[in-house]
Amino acid sequence: MKTKPAGPASPSLLPLICRADSVRRLDALLREQTGVGLVLVRPGPDQKVEVVEAGERFNLPDFCRMIRGVEGGWARCSTCRSLLAFAAWNRGLVQHSCHGGIAVFAAPVRSGDQAGHEFLVVSSCAFAPEDEKKGWREAREHARGLPMDLRRLRQAYGRLPRLTPEKEQFVKGVIGIAASVISEQLAAAAPKQGVQTAAASGARPEPARAHPFQDLHGQTGSALTEVVMSVVRMNPAPPYTVQEIARAARLTPNHFSSVFRRHAGTSFKKYLAGARIKRAQEGLRDLKLSISAAASRAGFTDPNYFARIFKAHMGMTPREWRLGKACLAPASDRP
Repeated sequence: MKTKPAGPASPSLLPLICRADSVRRLDALLREQTGVGLVLVRPGPDQKVEVVEAGERFNLPDFCRMIRGVEGGWARCSTCRSLLAFAAWNRGLVQHSCHGGIAVFAAPVRSGDQAGHEFLVVSSCAFAPEDEKKGWREAREHARGLPMDLRRLRQAYGRLPRLTPEKEQFVKGVIGIAASVISEQLAAAAPKQGVQTAAASGARPEPARAHPFQDLHGQTGSALTEVVMSVVRMNPAPPYTVQEIARAARLTPNHFSSVFRRHAGTSFKKYLAGARIKRAQEGLRDLKLSISAAASRAGFTDPNYFARIFKAHMGMTPREWRLGKACLAPASDRP
């Protein structure tokens, strides 16, 4: 039986799950034994991948805070979080490299009784490998081009937790348990509305079924495709590539392309272009926003390329499309 990604958890539900006694105990145990905690990664309403930390506090490592705090840094972080979701939903419990020398363990939260194709991933906080020098070289290479003080970044990297192989195995075990616990909590919360509907119709409600953590090796790739489509649809701007997604999912680029086309009905390149065109249209409706700014927000870095792709999709230039929408807009919306 296929397991679909969990439906989008409401903003009010996730904090309740994070504060659940079972999740907080796992978070406290993990922090006490390893120095890393639990993190929930989910799609956010502001088109960015949001992070909700288990327990009462959110202690973003200084290294991550520095990366996010500079121009271009948040885009890299958001892309890494998306790749983390792709990896977890195709491979099950994974160790994923984020920002080069920084790593996390992650597992998908599954609740097959819920509709929708969104994702929810539980992961560890960031940690560094035992080989600090090698890890820093990778992290420094990843940060290349960002306007930041590498000396201060190196110091922040040195403050990240370091995990021995034994502690890594412990973290993996806790992440797997946490994924199962959260899946069960979502499965228990989701049927309430269905139970009321069944009661009104006189039918006997089906009992809630928990979906424990499982590895996805051998699956058809439908879950991966659904999650990739969901992430791209919500935030098409990051520089996604077939090579990066395939590497995260541990597939060859040709295999990923074949899987995506089979389940999406189109190539990844065409799907990404369509999602970006749709996002660009949202920006073009804002007459205070320049055409180049609308294109940039949608992920098009070359205005000329954007104009060609837009005309190929819409049959008119971005300016012509905008003028047509402006004529149809209420007078109060016009500049």
